[in-house]
Amino acid sequence: MKQIDFCNKARLILAPDEHKKAGKYAAELGNHVLIVYGGGSLKRSGALDAIETSLSQAGVSFTELGGVKGNPDIGLVRQGSRLCQEQKINVILACGGGSVIDTAKGIAMGALYDGDPWDFFQTGQQPQQALPIGVVLTVPASGSESSSGAVISCTDSNEKVLYGSEKIRPAFCIIDPTLFVTLPPQQTFTGVCDMMSHVLERYFSHEPGCDLTDALCEAVIGTIIRSAKDVQRNPHDLTAWSNLALGANLAHNGTCGLGREADWACHFMEHAVSAFYPSVAHGAGLAVLTPAWMEYVCGHELAYRPSVICSPLSGCLHRCRIWGLRTTACSKKLRNPLPIMIGRRPIASVT
Repeated sequence: MKQIDFCNKARLILAPDEHKKAGKYAAELGNHVLIVYGGGSLKRSGALDAIETSLSQAGVSFTELGGVKGNPDIGLVRQGSRLCQEQKINVILACGGGSVIDTAKGIAMGALYDGDPWDFFQTGQQPQQALPIGVVLTVPASGSESSSGAVISCTDSNEKVLYGSEKIRPAFCIIDPTLFVTLPPQQTFTGVCDMMSHVLERYFSHEPGCDLTDALCEAVIGTIIRSAKDVQRNPHDLTAWSNLALGANLAHNGTCGLGREADWACHFMEHAVSAFYPSVAHGAGLAVLTPAWMEYVCGHELAYRPSVICSPLSGCLHRCRIWGLRTTACSKKLRNPLPIMIGRRPIASVT
């Protein structure tokens, strides 16, 4: 196990209808909010109206910035940064999923920077300061709501860059399961693939002696799988959505990687793919790449510590614990380790 120095200051609020109290939490950070969001679904559902009503009741003024798309581009980050400077905005409220949150993180840095916000992503330089960020999560997937990372693309140069700084870790995140019930299956299960990959990238590690985080990774993945099946059967199951969203958060808030070396090969390969093909959803790209990567490293045990999924005996126990297989099924080959459905099409299966 590696030495550990860990801190995650993001406040997590998980409760039904909690998005209607967003103003109370935002008021603790400032008095003029930039609301960053994606398409029209937030408006059509009435969630944006509820959030804005809450802000007004808390005495917080606000400005909207919509139009965030999947694989978010630096162009909107630049626009939002200028808007904050011109209107003296002092809080960013991201209302959406990972793309919206990452855009908000870029804006939070750019708003207090004289240069181009893309400088941070190109050079890795750390911001001297950033605006505080709050999150109302509408898509459980990326874990960006409490992480210190952001991924932004530049379509002009076909680049997609991961950046990290403690300055852009959100101050609070509202996880309201009532906002998830209308998510399309495609979006739900590409998100599931992303959250599972966040665990697997940490789970396969060179580091011995990580017994606790081994067990934590297995528990998180197992919960994600069971909860994903539950919301597929009943999209109005708020308990299942809560477990799924909490699993997504734990998958990427740093706890699953404590004391261990992570890999991130699949994520970096997927970033390259969606940099050139922005229509490829991040989770869908990972669903294709991860099984091929696992098959490759399984035959290179000198390069990777033999983990429980690669060892025949402990691999059998692992599959029983995580994938819910009977012991007799464990003797069969795990052909593709992501038994997830996107819509009605299986993208993986256990045989």
